[in-house]
Amino acid sequence: VALNRRHGNVQLPKIELIDVKVKQKKKEMTGHFSDRLLKLIQEALDLKEQVILFQNRRGYSPYIQCNTCGFIQNCDSCDVRLTYHTTHKLLVCHYCNKKYTMRSTCGECKSTELRAKGLGTQKVEEEVQLFLPSLKSARLDIDSASSSGKIDRLLEDFRDKKYDVLIGTQMVAKGLDFENLTLLGVLQADNLFSFIDYKTDEKAFQTLSQVSGRVGRGDKAGKVLIQTSEPQNRVIQFVLNNDWKGFADQELRNRENFIYPPYCKLLKISIRHIKEDLVKIYADKITKRIADSIKALVFGPSTPPVARIRNQYIREIVIKLPKNKEISKNKRAIKQIIDSELMTLSNKNFKIDILVDV
Repeated sequence: VALNRRHGNVQLPKIELIDVKVKQKKKEMTGHFSDRLLKLIQEALDLKEQVILFQNRRGYSPYIQCNTCGFIQNCDSCDVRLTYHTTHKLLVCHYCNKKYTMRSTCGECKSTELRAKGLGTQKVEEEVQLFLPSLKSARLDIDSASSSGKIDRLLEDFRDKKYDVLIGTQMVAKGLDFENLTLLGVLQADNLFSFIDYKTDEKAFQTLSQVSGRVGRGDKAGKVLIQTSEPQNRVIQFVLNNDWKGFADQELRNRENFIYPPYCKLLKISIRHIKEDLVKIYADKITKRIADSIKALVFGPSTPPVARIRNQYIREIVIKLPKNKEISKNKRAIKQIIDSELMTLSNKNFKIDILVDV
């Protein structure tokens, strides 16, 4: 089904790109806001219109770093950096939700030169209120919206114009319909491309298109301002031109060339265990047996970008199965290999996920 026009023939919003690198050279950035974005927000406020600011990271700052030695505190249970949240002055792991008290000195060199790096929704809220003190803002992310009732109340308050600006993560990208919403600002579009996944471009295109679709849904025209350091990025250019067909055609060609869905069945086997050596032994065994038993492209075992979660070490195996009459038989064979090798191990406390079309 192709949706070639908006409901009621409403015009699509006008999209404008801001090259952050150029703005920084010209010293036209205030914090993480370009002069153009601040100007458009102020114009919307003057007209009693509303704004959404989209930032795809919650918290205040993605991490705290020591300016003296460069140390960044990681979670004790996961191989990830801790995110700083100002509400309770805590460092939080977004994988296991473990919380740590914010130290006043570096955990390595004891320096007091600790600095918040990066940008989260809490910091966006702090900056926009600092730069435009007269506006009333609300924040919608997992941290601020602990229940569906609280989310509903916040959205109703925004609909009733109790807030001028709504700041949020992907929670603001879908399903919202506000007649008085005329401006959307994407603060760091480049963050959408930081994931290592064959679907990264698709998800980025989808997110930017969907969040852009929140504005200009009533009688008032909508504007979208996307701040990026790579304005020539092909995905961003397709979004700029509202060319979903051009993006889909190019993406399908790429996937066919490199054998990704929909031109194969992609399986990912994720193996976790508290002992790293056991994960390696088991993953190596089943990878060899799968590669010897079925006609498919088998990759791994490899260590994912986040190699440990909740004190469990992880190895991943990726299998590209051809779409033919053997596919059901191959899936059963993979499952039997996993089960039979698991039976030979004395320690059975493994967590194994088989993900299809990941």
